[in-house]
Amino acid sequence: MKQLFIIKADGSKTRFSYKKLLKSIQKSGASADAADRIARQVLRELPNEFTSNMLFDLIHRQLKQTNRQVAQIYSLRRALADIPPDIWEKYIAKLFEYYGYQTKWNVIIPGASVEHQVDVIVTKDKKTWLIECKHHYEYHRDTGLGEILQVQARLEDVRDGFKKNKNKYDFFGAWLVTNTRFSDHNKRYADAKKINLTGWQYPEQYSLERLIQDRAIYPVTILYTDKKTKNTLLYNNILTIQDLEKMPPQLKKILGGKLKGLNKQAADLMEYDWQI
Repeated sequence: MKQLFIIKADGSKTRFSYKKLLKSIQKSGASADAADRIARQVLRELPNEFTSNMLFDLIHRQLKQTNRQVAQIYSLRRALADIPPDIWEKYIAKLFEYYGYQTKWNVIIPGASVEHQVDVIVTKDKKTWLIECKHHYEYHRDTGLGEILQVQARLEDVRDGFKKNKNKYDFFGAWLVTNTRFSDHNKRYADAKKINLTGWQYPEQYSLERLIQDRAIYPVTILYTDKKTKNTLLYNNILTIQDLEKMPPQLKKILGGKLKGLNKQAADLMEYDWQI
C-alpha cells in the first residue's frame, strides 16, 4: 500500500491509517465487507497527501451510493458543527430530556460574586447539574483547558452563592458538553476536579455521538436538504428528527412539498439499527 498523509488544519502532516478508516466507516453502521469495499475505493481516489475534508467527501459519496442512512450517520459530526451556536444549547437540553432528565435552558443564577448565565440545568435522581455547552464550527480542534477552567470557576461561584442564600441551586456538579474532542491533559484535569465531560468519542460508552445514535436523536441538520430549510426548522424549534412529527400546520405549509421527503428520511433513520 502506498504511503499516504493527512494534512491537518495547522499544516502539519500525519500518516494515514487504513485501520482507522475502516473503523470510522463501520461505526456508522456499515458491514465489515461494505466498509472494506468502500475503503479500498477511497484509497484508489486519494492523492498521496490530502485534507480531512477531502477524505470525508470521498467516503461520504461512496457511502451515499451504498446506503443513505449509513452516509447520514457518517456525516453526524459535520451535522453537529452545522447547528448554530444559539441553537446548540437547546439541542443539548433536548438530548438530556430523551435520557430522562428534567431541563431548564438559559438560566441566570446569582453567584457569590457575580451573576452567571448558565446554558442548561438538568436534574435526575435528585442530582442537579450545571451544564456548559461549547460548540465549535471547526470540529477537528480540541476543546481547550481554558473552557474547563471557566466551568470550574462558574460552579464554585454559584455554589458559594447557594451557601450565602443568593440562589436556590444546590448543584451536584458541573458538566461540559461539546462537539469536539478533549485532550488527555484536559481529561485528567476534569477527572481531578470531578467535572463530567461529554464530547466526540469521549467517554467511550457515553460519548456525544453514542448518546445520539443509541436513541436516534439526530439533529435536523443531518437531513439531506438545503441550508435555508434546515434553518427554518431549527429556528422554529424543530431540532431533532423526532420533532418533525410535532410540526405546527403553519410550518408544514411553508415547507410544502419538501415535508414528505424529510419525514421519509427521518423515519428511515429512526428505524435503522446502526449497530448491526
